[in-house]
Amino acid sequence: MGVLKIATEKLLLVAGVVWMIAGLNIANIGIGAYLHEAGWIFWVLLLGTIAIFVIFHIFVFTKMVGKHTNRIRGYEDDRTHIWKFFDKKGYIVMAIMMGGGIALRMSGFVPEWFIAFFYTGLGLALAVAGLSFIIRYFKSSDPACPVIPQSRARDARPTAKR
Repeated sequence: MGVLKIATEKLLLVAGVVWMIAGLNIANIGIGAYLHEAGWIFWVLLLGTIAIFVIFHIFVFTKMVGKHTNRIRGYEDDRTHIWKFFDKKGYIVMAIMMGGGIALRMSGFVPEWFIAFFYTGLGLALAVAGLSFIIRYFKSSDPACPVIPQSRARDARPTAKR
């Protein structure tokens, strides 16, 4: 038995919790930026938030959840290292996104209104991706998206174990 190994099927739960926490933290940054906006610009930014949410949810995170669910369900071992809820590419993308986001905010190159709509939409999409992982943990079949029930990732079907 290795250190930090868990039951393999629990990796979906770990992924869900990690993504949900990350998403809620990012959304919180965006919501904080909304406090500086008022009047008609608030409503324009709200529309932007919805657009960012839909774009990232449908075109990025739904596919990503399906891909990682397939990979995790394809593990043969009963117990797997806890960090395997992501693959190498996933960790690299996450590091680039986090580093880029932090650098962008600290640089002052982007205005507060951009942080408001972009971070809120992106964060909420990440949180819903986390919720999707958690739902997949509790259901043996791949459920539809919790936000758009009729949608499924193209590659969301689990691969057969060999």
